Amino acid sequence: MRKHKFLLDRAINLFSRKSLFQKAFAVSLCGVLGVNLTAGLLIGQNRRAIATEADKTLVAQRKYQPGKFHIVYGEVKSPFYRELQKELRKSKALEPVGEALNSLQLALPTDVAIAFTECGELNAYYNPGDQSIKICYDLLTHYAELFSKDSPKGSTDKAFEEAASVLFFVVLHETGHALVDLLKIPVTGREEDAVDSLAAVMLLEGEGENAADEIVINTARAFALQGQGQLKGETIPFADEHSLDLQRFANLACLVYGKNPEKYTDIVKKGILPKSRAAKCPSEYTQARNSWLRLLERHSLSS
Repeated sequence: MRKHKFLLDRAINLFSRKSLFQKAFAVSLCGVLGVNLTAGLLIGQNRRAIATEADKTLVAQRKYQPGKFHIVYGEVKSPFYRELQKELRKSKALEPVGEALNSLQLALPTDVAIAFTECGELNAYYNPGDQSIKICYDLLTHYAELFSKDSPKGSTDKAFEEAASVLFFVVLHETGHALVDLLKIPVTGREEDAVDSLAAVMLLEGEGENAADEIVINTARAFALQGQGQLKGETIPFADEHSLDLQRFANLACLVYGKNPEKYTDIVKKGILPKSRAAKCPSEYTQARNSWLRLLERHSLSS
């Protein structure tokens, strides 16, 4: 509890200077808002001249009011998270997340609530039963502690900002699950890997390049740190629906490098990725980008 009280004091101090969620999320949104413009342009270029029967059905459906993403504040019990949620409500730091997702203008058949809440566990998930996304505040302190331990000489402020950026990636990841379900998007292979790539592409294709890149890089770092812990454990979760954390780290690093090899030469120079994998990353990124644009194209209200 003492550690949480310390983190709470630091978090409140950061809020007062608009430097925790307000800064991390606001900067992060540049990537999401930018991808709307990019995707809209590319979707327009790829528009088919002759509509299929499925396309005609979708056009008819668009006459109805499309669903939207909404931010919801869930139940919190501990003093730490009660105070955190109080500050989030006051600063309205989370509301732009829903606005950014709605700016993608997708023909959702229903509203999707994104509930931020205390869970008592490290979790985030999409529930197809009630079409909602649940994001646990517990992840924020978990990631902040990961980054603090990795950089003991770094500031708590920095650790929280990095943690907030990872939490934003988690929101996009779970949004990917929602889109796969609600828009009936076909997925071959692991859905978890697919929505990781969607979240990364949404950010890396955005206009806020440096800030968006940092979100993906911080998330990759978090996977690397968690993966090191997995290797030290008694069992490695080979049967989990997610790829191993170190694999998710490598996949995100590959997408970052593949988007801009000239900018991220250190990923190869420092051995973060072997040359054999890095050589394929540009084509991997292009494939992920084009695949998701094609899959989302027919569900765009602006197409």
